[in-house]
Amino acid sequence: MAIETKVGVWVLEKGIELVKDKFKERVIERWTRYRAERFFAAFTQAIQQELATGKEEAKVDSLLNEIYADEERTEVLFDAYRKVSFAASKTLGPRVIGLLVGKLCCEGRRANSGEEQILMAAEQMTDSELYDLFKYYAELRMSLKDETNGGKRTPSGIEITLSTEKFDSVWGGAGGSENDASPVDLDEALGRWALKLKHVGLLKDKLLERHSFTGDESEWRSEKGSILQARRWLLVFTPQCEHLAELVERAFGAAQSAGDKV
Repeated sequence: MAIETKVGVWVLEKGIELVKDKFKERVIERWTRYRAERFFAAFTQAIQQELATGKEEAKVDSLLNEIYADEERTEVLFDAYRKVSFAASKTLGPRVIGLLVGKLCCEGRRANSGEEQILMAAEQMTDSELYDLFKYYAELRMSLKDETNGGKRTPSGIEITLSTEKFDSVWGGAGGSENDASPVDLDEALGRWALKLKHVGLLKDKLLERHSFTGDESEWRSEKGSILQARRWLLVFTPQCEHLAELVERAFGAAQSAGDKV
C-alpha cells in the first residue's frame, strides 16, 4: 500500500507539473505574446506616422534606438506593456495603447491625466465594448452633421439628450407627488461600454431641471398652486473620450488589414 501511495503521489505531482507547463505555454505565454504583437505593431505604426516616413526603416530604427536608450521613455513603455499584458481586450485595446504610447514616446513625455484615462479604458474594456464605442461614436458624428438626436458641441464635449420627463407636482398636502430622479442606467440605455467609460471619467452624465409655477400670487402664498417640472438627462462625451473613439477607429482599421478577428 505504501508503494502504491507513493506511486499515486508521484503521478499526481507529475500531472500537476504537466498541467502547469501546458497552462504556461498555451494560455499565459500564448495570449501575452498575442497582445504584445498587436501592441508593438501599433506602436511602430504610430512612430512611422509621427515621422511621416512611410517605409523609411532607417529613421524608424534610429528613433527606436533613441527611445530604448532613454530612461523615462523606457519606463513609459514598461508601464504600457504591463497594461497590455493584463488588458481585457486582446486586439483593439493593445493597439489603442500602442498608438497612444508611440505618440508619447515620439514627443518624449508621459501621459497627461486625460491620456491616462484613455489608457485605463483601453486596459479595462473588452474588444466588443471598444467596438460598440466606435460604432456609437460614428453614428454620433453623423447626427451632429444633420443636427439629429439633440446632440451639440460644447466646451466640455459633445452633449446628447438621453431622456426627458415632464410632470406637474401639487404643493404639499395629500396631493403632493414624488418622482424618481435616479440617473439613467447607462448599462441598459447604451451598454456596458458607457458604464466603464463613466467609471474612468471619459463620459459624464448630468441632470438638468426646470421649474415653473402655475397660479396667481395668492395661490403661491397659500401653496395651492402646482409646479410644472421638466427634467433632462444629458450624456457628455469629453474631448478625451472622442480621442479614444478615434484611436479605436484606427486600431479597428489596422486589425482588419491584419486579418485579426474583433
